[in-house]
Amino acid sequence: MSAFRRRKVRSSKTLGQRFKAARIRKKFKLEEVEDATKIRLRYLKAMEEDDYRKLPSDVYLSGFLANYAEYLGLPPREILEQYKTERRTVTKLTQGKSFRATGELRELGYAITPRTLIIIIIIIGVLCLFGYIGWQVERFSSPPPVEVMAPTTDVTNANSTVVRGRTAETAEVSINGQKISVDSDGVFVQEVGLKRGVNAIEIKATNRIGKATTKTIKIFADITVPASPAGQP
Repeated sequence: MSAFRRRKVRSSKTLGQRFKAARIRKKFKLEEVEDATKIRLRYLKAMEEDDYRKLPSDVYLSGFLANYAEYLGLPPREILEQYKTERRTVTKLTQGKSFRATGELRELGYAITPRTLIIIIIIIGVLCLFGYIGWQVERFSSPPPVEVMAPTTDVTNANSTVVRGRTAETAEVSINGQKISVDSDGVFVQEVGLKRGVNAIEIKATNRIGKATTKTIKIFADITVPASPAGQP
């Protein structure tokens, strides 16, 4: 009868997966493990996630691994051997990577060449041009504004009043149908005669394409009518 030789079967799970599976099987929370083993929570998470970058040096880590394994009922010596194997594998993979190409690509991705700068300037210039054209179109297609600055009261005892206002400098202004001049600042001034009672004064500003804005102000003129001489009708 031939002798059978015992052969150790390597676990298909990573070290972190074994730790996590054992902890879940025993229904332990990480906070409970931290209190019992005095291993900080961030190290326990790093061990279960196989994140060797967040773990301390091997001098301290060997103690953490053995302590955690013993707490979960796993064989500490086997756990340490598996850690050494996995750590060597990770080290070889890391050393085999070439980071030079990645660095070059990153530099090229953020490089600003003179040609790129010229294209950016052209795009900004085109956007500004379209914005200016749009502003001009809006300006000339909209009815001109009308701001009345005088008279400031709607009651007077005079037989005339001065109408003063401001509109677009290119607008045509009329008061009660009579055209008046507008200066370079868009200001217009006109004296308007009043009759006794309520007087309606219509101010109309029209732009070059016929869009108009009309404002009407009302003034009550309390004009005293002189008395007729005695004996005259």
